[in-house]
Amino acid sequence: MNLVEYLRHLGGMTQAEFAEKLGVTQPAISLYESGRRSPNLDSFIEAASRFGRQAVLVPAALEPSHDRSERFSRILHLRVAERFILDSQEVRSIATENLERFGHIMPDPYVEEWSRLLSEGNDAMLLVVLCVPDRDNTGLLSSSPFAGVIPDSERLELLERSRVA
Repeated sequence: MNLVEYLRHLGGMTQAEFAEKLGVTQPAISLYESGRRSPNLDSFIEAASRFGRQAVLVPAALEPSHDRSERFSRILHLRVAERFILDSQEVRSIATENLERFGHIMPDPYVEEWSRLLSEGNDAMLLVVLCVPDRDNTGLLSSSPFAGVIPDSERLELLERSRVA
């Protein structure tokens, strides 16, 4: 479920009802929810506000890279960030459990940093690490504790996307 669909479900509306609220057509909402089109940013922020949510904008452009695995990692972690925004408790729970289970095979500084980022109150910093391309975070992201947050079928779709990006 993407953010547009999430907002629509918060309001308990059909696509047609949600479209009317936003001043767009039902097919436009369908395209937004399928990811084939993006809503006007102002409309999205206004819609989020109507449902008691604040749209937090995080730069998410991928930095140019010739390394396909790095592109995939960036795309995957952007999706993890989206899921975190939708359900921080669930994502935090999965990642914390992974750290407890597999932390012994990760370098200690990475385990400490992920533990710090996953602590309550560090949501903004976690989103920055997940979304903002930064060569300093490449090693940290390579030891990501987010296995299981994104279903395998979706991971395969993202892998395909990284091949053409």
